[in-house]
Amino acid sequence: TESDGLVLFDPVANRLVPLPGLPPLENGGYTINCLQADARGNLWIGTWGQGLWQYRPQRQQTQYHLPGQVVRTLSLQDENVLWIGTYGEGMVRYDVVNQGWQSVELDAEVASTNSQKFIWTSLRDLDGNVWVGTFGKGLYRLNSLKNTFPYLPLFSPSGEPVSITTLEEVTPGTVWVGLRNHGLLVYDVATQTYAPLPLPIGQRIDILAQDAEGSVWIASEEGLFAVDAGGNILASYREMLGLPNQQLSNAITDILIDRQGHIWVSFTDGQVGRLGSPQSPEAGTFVSLAQILGSEQAVPSHERVVSLHEDNDGFIWIGRVDHTEVYNPYQNTLEIVPAGVITGLHQDREGNYWLPSNGGGLVKLNAKRELVARLGLDEGLRCLDLLTLETDDRGRVWMGSSCGISVLDTDTEIISHFDETYGLQLFSVGLQISTVLSDGTHLLGGNQGLIRFAAEDIRKEFRPVPLYLTDIRLNNESVAFENQFDSTAEVPGLLSEQDTLTLPDDQTVLTLDFSAYHHQVASDIFYSYRLEGWEDTWVLADAQHR
Repeated sequence: TESDGLVLFDPVANRLVPLPGLPPLENGGYTINCLQADARGNLWIGTWGQGLWQYRPQRQQTQYHLPGQVVRTLSLQDENVLWIGTYGEGMVRYDVVNQGWQSVELDAEVASTNSQKFIWTSLRDLDGNVWVGTFGKGLYRLNSLKNTFPYLPLFSPSGEPVSITTLEEVTPGTVWVGLRNHGLLVYDVATQTYAPLPLPIGQRIDILAQDAEGSVWIASEEGLFAVDAGGNILASYREMLGLPNQQLSNAITDILIDRQGHIWVSFTDGQVGRLGSPQSPEAGTFVSLAQILGSEQAVPSHERVVSLHEDNDGFIWIGRVDHTEVYNPYQNTLEIVPAGVITGLHQDREGNYWLPSNGGGLVKLNAKRELVARLGLDEGLRCLDLLTLETDDRGRVWMGSSCGISVLDTDTEIISHFDETYGLQLFSVGLQISTVLSDGTHLLGGNQGLIRFAAEDIRKEFRPVPLYLTDIRLNNESVAFENQFDSTAEVPGLLSEQDTLTLPDDQTVLTLDFSAYHHQVASDIFYSYRLEGWEDTWVLADAQHR
């Protein structure tokens, strides 16, 4: 109420019941502006001039916050974050779980003024954004994901930014970080600190991969090394038996440990094969894929290998600079698939393959490895140089590129994008390596540091933009709705109720108007349309020409 505080209405007894534990009505009472319940059973109460109250019905207790302030509006985000709009002190963000308070600027450019401090109303939309209406200063949109991509800068001992080339979680919470020209770092996830790992293996670390025994395989400009989790070198291969070009300097392009424990290694000269582990009798011996296939099988290409991957069936995917090969270890066969230069691999629930490529966007193959679609700029990607891929528990595919992070929902095949507006630093140009830690946290490495985020905390909706037929005109006169005085009343009225439209013989000029509604990106929506039986191809149009 405006002056009599807060009471509970009992619909069974049809009466008002006082709430025990609330402050008594004194000096004319108090005004309640807004209410918000959370998942923990708290009732948050915004008052006029007496701050924010946290009422616990079970305990019949009230805790007071923001004393003396006018709380105009409350919005709950994902049951864990409470957005508080005050009249005179701006927006406040409260973490219900960690009990942390944070003042939020609506517009950094005018943060020094009071123009954005008087909050009148707020609303959380289905994408998780909070819309804030101010008194006399317009409407603001708070990006709920703005602070979800914390950035850890990395620098060389001389203070220069470094470039990350590879990541591997060696033990839970401990990540080895390979740098282009500055050796190895050990990153502690809990403390978000890093320290050098001095090893006599060179300064340019190209590849890190851990096998089932816990050994970490490291490719550098000086060769191939197997190291235990403590940093002790188990084996050193500066040359390799069975490899025609035995010197390994500047030769290794990728390392893959398959589910059988085989160590696959690829080289700049196109060679691909398996290596015996340090504990096996074949230690240091390389068996090429050509030798495995035998003389009767197709000889693998000698084009440079970009990446190696294993799918859910145990097949080995070999991404080369001009095509992709798939090795079937059960039938000992090799095939070429229409995927281009792949940099990652993901299989969805239906067995489809999603393959990012460097320059070709995202490729979708069906379970038979047949081409289904190529997704590029028109389908929502911002850049085509997809350099890294990881997935989360919801089946979403996260891809890093020179434009930031693109995310594919494989169920809806809708792509969303995150860039500097979501908190990514400018260094995000060049997200080229990634990994998922044992606790589900995602790490992405770029030109100057690490990005760490929890994909499950990002609840951005992946929903198709609704499309509406807004009008239908015959000879440039609207007949979208039936009108008893309309001479063309025989034309069906509401468009949504009709499957077929029959035109009178003297009404042959037909015009359809349509629009897709989205309050954030209306001007960025593109359309394609086609009249079956008349047009053989789709006609593309933007928001202004449709």
